[in-house]
Amino acid sequence: TEKTAADYKEEIRERKEKAEEQKQEIRASESKVDMMEDAVAGLNSEKKELQVAKDELSDTVEQLDAQLTNVQEVLTQLEEDIDRKTKQVENIKNRLREAEANQDEQYASMKQRIKFMYEKGDTAYITMVFGAQNLTDMLNKAEYIEEVSAYDRQLLNEYTETKYRVINLKDKLEVEQASLLETQEQAEIQEYQMSR
Repeated sequence: TEKTAADYKEEIRERKEKAEEQKQEIRASESKVDMMEDAVAGLNSEKKELQVAKDELSDTVEQLDAQLTNVQEVLTQLEEDIDRKTKQVENIKNRLREAEANQDEQYASMKQRIKFMYEKGDTAYITMVFGAQNLTDMLNKAEYIEEVSAYDRQLLNEYTETKYRVINLKDKLEVEQASLLETQEQAEIQEYQMSR
């Protein structure tokens, strides 16, 4: 069978239509590829933004961890200070109790000595000196009276020192208790800041 010119024309027309359909399919595919490339570019841009946000968040977490570590160290130091100051306060309280007991004892002793001196008066000393049997006995009694007077002065000085020691210990106790309170307040502030 021989093909006629009309057959060739028909075949050429069919091939042209087919070629035109393939061109349209290629254009549609190219358009889809362009859209996909745009979508990939958008996703890559979003990925970069997310990476930057992730890096910033990691930096913030590291800073917060460093701050937390610092606060925990400060809190530990404050707790150690509180323990130390609590022991100092207890030590001062014990020393104060001892000093007050000593003061009370010295006061009672001096009170008794003054009462004796008041009841006997200076006549006891005069009687003792003039009741001496000889000059040596008189000098011995005078020396004894001098020793008793020196002992009385010593007792008075010890009482005065003890009284000042009690006052100083009370002052020191107040200072240490205030310092302890301040340290405890600092610890509470640090704990509050750490919990936020």
